[in-house]
Formats: sequence, C-alpha cells, structure tokens
Amino acid sequence: GRCLCGDTQYSIKEVPFAPHICSCTMCQRWARAPTVPWVSFKGIPKFTGKHKSLQFFQFSEHAQRGRCRTCGFPIAVLEDRYAGQIGIVLLSLQPASLTNINVPD
Repeated sequence: GRCLCGDTQYSIKEVPFAPHICSCTMCQRWARAPTVPWVSFKGIPKFTGKHKSLQFFQFSEHAQRGRCRTCGFPIAVLEDRYAGQIGIVLLSLQPASLTNINVPD
C-alpha cells in the first residue's frame, strides 16, 4: 500500500480480515469523509518508502491513528482492545491486493 504522495509505502504479508465501513464522527473528522472503509491485519506493516513509520496521533483514550508524514493521507489505526492488530484504510492498499479480501456472506 501507499499514501497519496508515495512517501509512505508499506507491505504486509498477513491475510486481511474484518472489512467494514465506519461512519463514526472520529473517522469522519480524521479522514475528512462521511465514511471510511477499513480492513484489519494481524501484525504491523513493513514501511519501505521515504518514511519508515507513520505519524501517529492519540485520537481517543484507547486509539491512535496514523498518517503519512508528508501529505497527511490517513492510513491506519491502532486500538488497545485489538492488541497485535492494525486497521488499514482500504483506499491505501494497492489495487492488486484488494482481491485477497474476503467479505463474509
């Protein structure tokens, strides 16, 4: 995956799970959009672009949200209640990786 400007690029080998769309006010404000499509992964991505990590902000008592240090593109969320997992904004994934996401019936 990558951000809008390409300075933040990442890869993650884990299988994606729990795709969903969130419309909570925190997601709306952070992404500046009415809804945000997410998918979860176990583990943490390997950052391969100019930036070797995201810029994280504490958005609530139990969650941090990460974005590109250059363009501010929203990429991820880390929540205390889901230790060892990361939520990735679906729009940051490369198109070819979207075929690996299984949506439950």
